[in-house]
Amino acid sequence: MQRGSITIKQIIKKRDDLSFTLSQACLVRFYNAGQSYLQIDDGEVIPPGEAFIEGDLNGPGIDHSYKLVFLPNATPPAIDKPRVYGGNHVIIRLMKRKANA
Repeated sequence: MQRGSITIKQIIKKRDDLSFTLSQACLVRFYNAGQSYLQIDDGEVIPPGEAFIEGDLNGPGIDHSYKLVFLPNATPPAIDKPRVYGGNHVIIRLMKRKANA
């Protein structure tokens, strides 16, 4: 198992990103803090207030280009900052080993 300190970077996306690329990440968390649905890679659909986590704690890390697409929500939740922001809003927490940061 790789050992060492981890750096954490927070990224906020409010528009579709068809090529959000990660390199050597040990963990990534997508938290949908908006009113729309978030679709990841034409598969995972994350409703408002939910999260999706992927990780590779023991291997070389995640090298992947994610397709992030916001989808309409017929019954969006009420805006309630900081839990729910208006429109599209995904908070991405990216964790990397310092050797790979």
